[in-house]
Amino acid sequence: MKPFQLALVPCLAALPAASLAADFCVTNGAQLRTILDLAAANGEPDRIRLAVGSYVHPEGESFRFRPIIDGSDFEISGGWVSGILGPCTRQASSRTAFDTVIDAGLSGKALDIEPRMGSSMDVSVSWIAFTRGNGTSNGHGLRIYSEASASSTITVEHCAFVKNIGAVAAAVWIRSPGTTHFRNSLIEGNITMFDSVALVEARGLGSAYVSNVTVVNNRTSALTADGAGLHAWARNGGRVLLANNHLWDNEGFDLVLLALDGSTVIASNNNARSMDERPYDTGVVVVVGAMSAETVYEPGSDGSFVPVHGSPLIDAGVDPAATVVEGMPWVQDWSLGNADLLNTLRVKGGAVDIGAFEARPAGVFLDGFE
Repeated sequence: MKPFQLALVPCLAALPAASLAADFCVTNGAQLRTILDLAAANGEPDRIRLAVGSYVHPEGESFRFRPIIDGSDFEISGGWVSGILGPCTRQASSRTAFDTVIDAGLSGKALDIEPRMGSSMDVSVSWIAFTRGNGTSNGHGLRIYSEASASSTITVEHCAFVKNIGAVAAAVWIRSPGTTHFRNSLIEGNITMFDSVALVEARGLGSAYVSNVTVVNNRTSALTADGAGLHAWARNGGRVLLANNHLWDNEGFDLVLLALDGSTVIASNNNARSMDERPYDTGVVVVVGAMSAETVYEPGSDGSFVPVHGSPLIDAGVDPAATVVEGMPWVQDWSLGNADLLNTLRVKGGAVDIGAFEARPAGVFLDGFE
């Protein structure tokens, strides 16, 4: 099947359904809405490349991907620019999540993804900022609500969730019975009406890995809430591993760990001001290498939270090979990724730093010059 690039929406009507797969280059909100609808119906693996810019739904609604046919893996990524082969043929080497923005315009969800029940659909989301989602439900920045099979995989990396408002998991909600990887991302400046700005939930045979995520400066409008930080839930035998996350200055609890019904939650080398462990019934919560150290960030970092030299976050993380728990080989089935949220090397020193941003080498300024 030949790859297909979308340059202009009017060209789509003349194309046979069988060609509506592979790579789509999208440059505005109207195109994104159209391509999401096409991808939901073609039953093929689809890769959507968002050109650098801002994307707003033309009718002020949520962008949605809800496939009606099985067999369609889904990938959406930002940071794409023109190359010698045409539009969206390369990702900018200097890209960050903030270069490509899905803006909900204070109405609904920025992006809502719901794989078909029982399907083996994989989902990948990367290099996108989700902002200004607003409503009284959950996941108004990004919502991935999956009832797919245990063989499915969800990967969310190099993303930012900023200034979203919702009831629970205001910024991002990922729920899956398969495998989830959520890493190298920022959750900052969101408001929850009740509990959490971010919720990652593993169910049944599912395993979720949350690593090198920075969760800072989030607020709650409910006085009795559990807090505006990150909640990690494992249910019905599910398993969650959290490693190298930086959670600070969120109202209430920065981190809530919940394990129910024979489920397991393991937290390793996370830096949090306040944490709450909740093993219920036969659930197990294990916390190792916990830190609670305030840090200072580089000045003028423009939305990033790069630790200054001497920060306790530097080289304080753990890699998969070091996360060994007897009888639990699943705790090593994750990756640091190759880059931090500023697209610089993920590991620059003796070990990975805690949080989404790796510290810069001594003597290197924000512009990359010495």
